[in-house]
Amino acid sequence: MDSADDLTAPCGPSPMRSPGPWRADRDTGPAWHRCIAACGLLLWVFSGAVTAANITGQAAYRERIALPPEATFEAVLEDISQASAVRIADIRITNPGPPPIAFTLRYDAERIDPTHRYNVRARILEGERAIFTTEEAYPVITAGHATDVVLRLRQPTDAPSTLTLEQLPATFKGDLSCAGCAGVRHQLNLFPDHAYYLRQSWLGESSAPRLDQLGRWEIDPEHQTLRLTGEAYLPLLFAITSPQRLRKLDRTGQALESGSNEELVRTATFEPFQPKRLLRGLYQIDGKQGVFTECLSGQRWTLLPNDEQQVLQQAYARLKLAPARAVLATVEGEVIDAAMLRVLEYDGLWPAESCLSGAAPQPLDNTYWKLTRLEDKALGSGTAEEPHLVLQASGELTGGGGCNEITGLWARKGNRLTITQTATTHKVCGAGMAIEANLLKALNATKTWAIEGQALHFFDAEGRQLARFEAVYLR
Repeated sequence: MDSADDLTAPCGPSPMRSPGPWRADRDTGPAWHRCIAACGLLLWVFSGAVTAANITGQAAYRERIALPPEATFEAVLEDISQASAVRIADIRITNPGPPPIAFTLRYDAERIDPTHRYNVRARILEGERAIFTTEEAYPVITAGHATDVVLRLRQPTDAPSTLTLEQLPATFKGDLSCAGCAGVRHQLNLFPDHAYYLRQSWLGESSAPRLDQLGRWEIDPEHQTLRLTGEAYLPLLFAITSPQRLRKLDRTGQALESGSNEELVRTATFEPFQPKRLLRGLYQIDGKQGVFTECLSGQRWTLLPNDEQQVLQQAYARLKLAPARAVLATVEGEVIDAAMLRVLEYDGLWPAESCLSGAAPQPLDNTYWKLTRLEDKALGSGTAEEPHLVLQASGELTGGGGCNEITGLWARKGNRLTITQTATTHKVCGAGMAIEANLLKALNATKTWAIEGQALHFFDAEGRQLARFEAVYLR
């Protein structure tokens, strides 16, 4: 676990948001852990403001055909108000049985814009081939439409021959262009169970900022495209030009016009890597071992025994749930191999929560960003106010360092970020002044930025992470 040192964070919810969910934690340990247990703070995506809502439905087809046991039913809720549909939530049911197929799509009501249009589509897959699909629109939620649907699926009429990605797992690598930077190195690992790992490294003068992502992949046989669905606001799309090459497409599925090399090429052998990042998923005890199932990719790992895993298991035991009961957990972990995960730190257990698909990232501007880490040190307790930033769309920066208010100016170009003219008020607080000084130092040294899900990262010129923030949903 990272040492908190003298870094501290507030005990108590921000007045701008609702309190977070109750957190189970150890009875002993550093004071900042005990504070988090008392305050119920959620140190990642879930800040207690996610408002869950449901779409209920049934799907059926006319043909008197029994589905094969390996068939998978998939239903998707999408925002169709933009040029490219935005996935809000989805559900996959393996071996759904005979029709009608009942399903429930759970989504975040905070993401619904009453001026937008929303639609449910569905299909039944046999392997990668769609054997039944919806062909008409099924509007829901807004414009007077209900939140329950009855879908009619049909067999595709002219299913084209498709390129396939064979002999998985496989690794695809390449340097893709990016606005305002030298390029982004991609390593994409595809697995037979439709999970993927993606490592993106921003090329620069020295060591590059690096982000690891997880999610699920699927092939659109009609358009010969590979679709990667993870934490990004829109899926990543690649044209399958051959089983050995993938060409990057824009958000609408069209070829890029940059003229540069936008291809990922399959390597001769599979090249595994160990993703290290914050993970959200379901935790449970299987026998005497902890098991973690990540929400986005569906990857399931046994947790490697260590001190943090033992603390997590003890916290779970204090919930007094049946051993087979899974609860939502947020951990910082490192994937050791296909079967093992090492817990580096855990942020909490939430018995009332579950995996919620389609949690889109927040935009850089006009979002309340709560400071959670400076360099490699997690924040603890002790500041008078919650350290945070808001980058206004006007180019002004406002926020607080834990004691004083912070103001300044900011500008971005691609992944480049410039923060200037930072200033603070002049109060003196009994605690947390070190955090404030270090935050100001980090802001002035920031050169690049990246958003991964609900986390905002600031990097210096050498690619070192200076600070990490997490989005807070404002009420």
